[in-house]
Amino acid sequence: MSGPGPMALRRRDDGAFDFEFHRRRALLRRMWQDLLVRASTPVRRGIHRALAVGAPLSARRREAAARPFSGQ
Repeated sequence: MSGPGPMALRRRDDGAFDFEFHRRRALLRRMWQDLLVRASTPVRRGIHRALAVGAPLSARRREAAARPFSGQ
């Protein structure tokens, strides 16, 4: 069994626990998980693929992107 990973308890240079780093890391993880959930539905997958390559969205997909997401 190995010890905790390098990111397990990151501390600042003065030895204090780096709360800001871990807060940002948790926020990024939540955003990434939310993106994965959104991208798991077919229409959303097309939207995210189109946004990733900078392609224009169809009217149907623009409407779907504007609606609040209610999935899971």
